[in-house]
Amino acid sequence: IIVNGGAEYNTNIFDEYKDEGITLNVGHKEIDKDDYKVTQEGEVDVNTPGEYEIKYKITYDGKTYESKRKVIVKDLKGPEIAVNVETVEKNYCDKKNKVEIVATANDNVDGDVSANVTQEEKEDKLVITVKDAAGNESKKELPIVIDPEPAPIVNLNGNKIVYVKVGN
Repeated sequence: IIVNGGAEYNTNIFDEYKDEGITLNVGHKEIDKDDYKVTQEGEVDVNTPGEYEIKYKITYDGKTYESKRKVIVKDLKGPEIAVNVETVEKNYCDKKNKVEIVATANDNVDGDVSANVTQEEKEDKLVITVKDAAGNESKKELPIVIDPEPAPIVNLNGNKIVYVKVGN
């Protein structure tokens, strides 16, 4: 018996689980599914983390074959990060952000995990990272754009018009 998809299968909590079934080979020949009877025992509750067992029993040509699959339901998905901007804009002179960067994160199991959000500047980008309780990590990178260098400002002392006597 070949357990399609493997004898151990990991699935994300709350995602739909679709059993891939089995294939029967006798010798090196695959037997047509219409030529044997399969009974399946066990169910997978995708709303509850844990290990579940699916048992397959095949009857073919007067013989019975058995196999099983272990399905592990767990949190495999990282949190989703939302940020109030698409680009980090900075002033040229003081390199300060023009707008405060606010990042929030929501996880499919843990809910609001915004308290776990970290921000780190790396060269020309801001990297926002968050982990959920299961250790799943998500990252979002925002480009950093710095205003161009401003032209110099020349301030003259005195009046706008200055008269000079010829020869002085």
